[in-house]
Amino acid sequence: MKTIIIMLTTALALHCNSLKHVSAEEIIQQNFSSTQVTVEKSKIILNSDELSQMRTLSQQPLKSKIYRYYKVTSKKRLLGYAILIAQKVRTKKATVMYLVKPDSKIGFIEILSFLEPPEYIPNKEWIDQLKDRGATDRLKVGSDISTITGATLSAISITKGARVAIALYGLKIR
Repeated sequence: MKTIIIMLTTALALHCNSLKHVSAEEIIQQNFSSTQVTVEKSKIILNSDELSQMRTLSQQPLKSKIYRYYKVTSKKRLLGYAILIAQKVRTKKATVMYLVKPDSKIGFIEILSFLEPPEYIPNKEWIDQLKDRGATDRLKVGSDISTITGATLSAISITKGARVAIALYGLKIR
């Protein structure tokens, strides 16, 4: 029993460390493993009017005016924009990458950094329910998006981040 606990703890520690040591570009490449992609790094700095519009579009009380994103192309064909959103989950921050496709829908979501306890990290099945959701879809945890037992704040944070990424794409990137 002790050996199993040690193995699980080690595996969990390795998983958490892997979140911190993989670059955004590598995450993008991994999600497009069957296609050769080009990744261009950029950033957006919102002015006060744009920040106000973002708050309205995303329905979130945003504070940050600066966002990093990556244009992802393959053979000059746009695959989407990977947008990084950093926000507080409970008391600590998480940084999540949201790929917004040219049709304004979520293509994939990857957690790059998660400083809360690892048991609050949502699993892939939960994250996948946000795929192919866009600006016209309702994104409300508990009705449209299922909750995560014991990790409700993580679910809310990641869902709110999806709204922000979709709004940012619609307002500034597209």
